[in-house]
Amino acid sequence: MYLNKKNIKNADLVSAFMQCPFGDTTSNCPFIPYQNLNNPEEQINALNQLPQNELQQLRTFHNKCTTTRITNNRNAPLKILLKNTF
Repeated sequence: MYLNKKNIKNADLVSAFMQCPFGDTTSNCPFIPYQNLNNPEEQINALNQLPQNELQQLRTFHNKCTTTRITNNRNAPLKILLKNTF
């Protein structure tokens, strides 16, 4: 179920669907509805249901957000997400 072409292609988005890597999600984050599912299987299923162009928009947002937050908080520790999702 998890190792399909779409999941592999979008592996960089999986963690953002689960939880913000910075711990606190920004108010304009488009991942909030997926994070609120609070169920890894439902979150992966939601990713699989989205068309690739929407996933690309999410990727663009995530990359900009990550760059901004790292730049603005160079000394703040990242929250590392280690969830047992298997």
